[in-house]
Amino acid sequence: MRKIFSTIAVLALAAAPMFASVATVNPGDTERVPGTAGCKLAAWTPEVLTFYGDHAAVAAKLENVKANLLDRRMYLIAIESKDGADVAVFEKKGKETVTVSRWQGAGNGDVTSRFAAMLLDNAGHSCAGELTQSFLKVNLSPKAQAEVASLSTVSAAYATAAEVGDSGYVKVTIALLC
Repeated sequence: MRKIFSTIAVLALAAAPMFASVATVNPGDTERVPGTAGCKLAAWTPEVLTFYGDHAAVAAKLENVKANLLDRRMYLIAIESKDGADVAVFEKKGKETVTVSRWQGAGNGDVTSRFAAMLLDNAGHSCAGELTQSFLKVNLSPKAQAEVASLSTVSAAYATAAEVGDSGYVKVTIALLC
């Protein structure tokens, strides 16, 4: 009997640090805390969609994308043309707001091809959202940052990201990160 209680005590002590670290995680932060189930799932399962056309054609296509952005902590919209790239990263700051950080860089699809290579190299090991922010800081120039009301649809996010009324041909990439 004493041996059984000793074994239970050892197992309980071994498991205590695991439970202590989980107890300090806020429910909305599970995607960004390494080692949590939410973070591991987000790192392993980002989704990337790409559309081509002018802004009106892309906007019409995005009406059919069924993704609830309120379930995401971070997502990205990159608008690329032969002349340049504009990238907007949306990060949830609460139930009511998201911060939109904007970046600029070279055109011809270069930004999203390097972004795709980064996701492949990561192979689901680290948070795709945190990696994306690091990638943008190194590869693009900051443009602006603002807080906006939370957006529920990809169409609404695209309308926020597409500041220009350019009717030229563009490549639009939506990355649902975490």
